[in-house]
Amino acid sequence: MINNASDILEEKIKRHEKIPYDYIFIDEYQDISTQRFNLAEKLSKCSDAKILAVGDDWQSIFRFSGADITLFTDFEKKMGYGKSLYLTHTHRNSQELIDSAGSFVMVNGLQKKKSLKSDKHIQDPIVIMSYDDQYASRSAIAKDPTVSPYYRMGKAIEAALENIHDKFGDDKTVLLLGRYNFDGRNLNRLSNMFMTTADNRVISKAFPKMKIRFMTAHSSKGLGADNVIVVNGKDDVLGFPSKIEDDPVMKLVLKDTKEIDYAEERRLFYVALTRTKNKVYLITPKSHPSIFITELMKKHTNVVLNGPVLTENGDDDNRYCCPRCGYPLQVRKKGIKGGEKEMTLYICSNDPEVCGFVTNDISGGKMSIQKCPECEDGYLIVKKIKNNDGTDSGRRMLGCTNYRIDGKGCNYAIQADNYSDNWEQVSRKCGNYFSGDKVLPIDKCLLASYPVMVFLKIIRYCVGKLSLEKHFNFNAMSLVSFLIGEETNALSAYHLTEDKAFGCINAKSKKLLFACIRTLVEFGFLEEEKEQYHHLHYLNKEITEDFARKFFECFIH
Repeated sequence: MINNASDILEEKIKRHEKIPYDYIFIDEYQDISTQRFNLAEKLSKCSDAKILAVGDDWQSIFRFSGADITLFTDFEKKMGYGKSLYLTHTHRNSQELIDSAGSFVMVNGLQKKKSLKSDKHIQDPIVIMSYDDQYASRSAIAKDPTVSPYYRMGKAIEAALENIHDKFGDDKTVLLLGRYNFDGRNLNRLSNMFMTTADNRVISKAFPKMKIRFMTAHSSKGLGADNVIVVNGKDDVLGFPSKIEDDPVMKLVLKDTKEIDYAEERRLFYVALTRTKNKVYLITPKSHPSIFITELMKKHTNVVLNGPVLTENGDDDNRYCCPRCGYPLQVRKKGIKGGEKEMTLYICSNDPEVCGFVTNDISGGKMSIQKCPECEDGYLIVKKIKNNDGTDSGRRMLGCTNYRIDGKGCNYAIQADNYSDNWEQVSRKCGNYFSGDKVLPIDKCLLASYPVMVFLKIIRYCVGKLSLEKHFNFNAMSLVSFLIGEETNALSAYHLTEDKAFGCINAKSKKLLFACIRTLVEFGFLEEEKEQYHHLHYLNKEITEDFARKFFECFIH
């Protein structure tokens, strides 16, 4: 619609036609995109109208939908002429809060410099509620839920509500703000403390009369409440600030403003701080506090800490880049079939056809999650290699999600030394042929869990010796059934199920076996008589190391 309107106006401008507008008002101007700016510019040219834009660059938080803050900060430059009028009086926030929040957002030198005024005064308007986030094992949590860091976070939220109850009573509104929607859904895990409804109302079991509502910081823009609690004050990829990188395609449509790190997240945090009429409570873990929260504590003496002393992290930047191509890694929570219900995945934001890297553990380096070639329905994910005493050795491997400690699952694995992203196809099918730039000895190369030469001898035994002894002609289907131990009427009738080789290969290699048989026919090791039910014959090829290597290279390529 905007593009069509721009085209119509462009035609009118060319024909020197005028439209009867005197003023063009643009509300929420800090969220304007280049497309909308161009429409306003053409409206002005087509009508000689004056443009009046109202907005607050401190609250520009919709870059993901195309908003370009430079259209605000460079208003006069973009328009050719302009006059700025400042609205500096706030009626919602106290002077103490707006002083702290204002200086916080103006750390970014590209923001407009403003000095806001308020007639309201509240002592210590920002309260940090910290909690112990020390890790507890699943077994310990099962025995005692109160040792869970998440439980302690819930108690910190409850303590903030108690503080609000004591100071302001039960009849005031409370806004719980999260960085993401899942911050609200996660409250349901604290069913002994909170209950959320379909319309995002939150019922506190300790303070049931309080009017509490959850929403994201983005959704809260333009709204307010008597008191605010920010529930996600973590220093984490999915914390506040969020450390998920923009998709690189954004750079094609948005100007790189050269702002400081987390500039938009800083403005979003400012929005969260200023939704309150009274106090704002920041819930944060003591060991991983948000860098924004520690910054507020350092610079403002009227920021109060309730709870354990915060420990600053040495590395305050958890943004990750792809170890293959250098593009930013997007962080997602995903379920993987055959594996855990949910795990954190780091996904390369480059074109999947160019890179396609994805991992569940960045300490695995270039090793990327892939389908397991052994069992077909599992995935090879990065796993820790443990020492004999059960501690983490620091080394990593790719292991199948269908692995079971009793040995009945899939034990397929690729060691880091045997993995090369330059030979991804090889790694997927065989796992250990190439190691860096070196080609491994053929006796180290596996097919269906057997060394290649042993695998070829198994095929020769079945199609050659066993076929002659039992007077049975194998085809691809019956050979695969025999190898994986799948009983059929034909195999039983010829007593083949009693042979030592019956079921010598894991059934999860079924698809791999069909592919191997096709390659052996193409390579001249087997012959297929299509006129006689596709029977297979062994062509008396000698199984040498040179032959095995040539076949294996033919197969993997």
